[in-house]
Amino acid sequence: MTYFILILGNPDPTILHKRLERGFQEVVSILEKLKDEDMYVILSGKGKGVKFFNKHYLNECDYMHEYFNYKINSVNDLYKNKIHLICENNSNSTVENIIYSFEIIKQLQNIKNIYHQKTNVIICTSTFHIERSKILANIFNKYIFNLYFIHTNEIISEEEKTREANNLERFQQKNKSCL
Repeated sequence: MTYFILILGNPDPTILHKRLERGFQEVVSILEKLKDEDMYVILSGKGKGVKFFNKHYLNECDYMHEYFNYKINSVNDLYKNKIHLICENNSNSTVENIIYSFEIIKQLQNIKNIYHQKTNVIICTSTFHIERSKILANIFNKYIFNLYFIHTNEIISEEEKTREANNLERFQQKNKSCL
């Protein structure tokens, strides 16, 4: 069985940190149960950059990668070689997070020749994004992956709610035939 955890980015460092913590907890939990399995963590998000602890990162993915590397060094040595970080740094919305990350998973399945295995994809986002993420993931999944969702309970700004609603509406208008 192959596991991918997809952690969706966010330009707000507080929200992003909560998602990373929740995703990391899930990684450790799964590795404790399935000691022989590798875990692929896709860190998805371009955004406009993140400022955290007075350090500016060019995009959300750069920050997430550095943070996850730091966290990996704090876990049992047995797990360090089992966690593989993958940056997806082209997406600017939940729609793009899902599309681009699923393409990465499909490419890795091909490279690793793991089509014959069950592939579990766990998507980590906020409570606000969970329903939209489920809809989008199921549209693009085409029943290739076993999908699971985990979330954090953060407060989302009205600006982000509006931006994401507009992105989803544009996507739906552009892809009416798929829906």
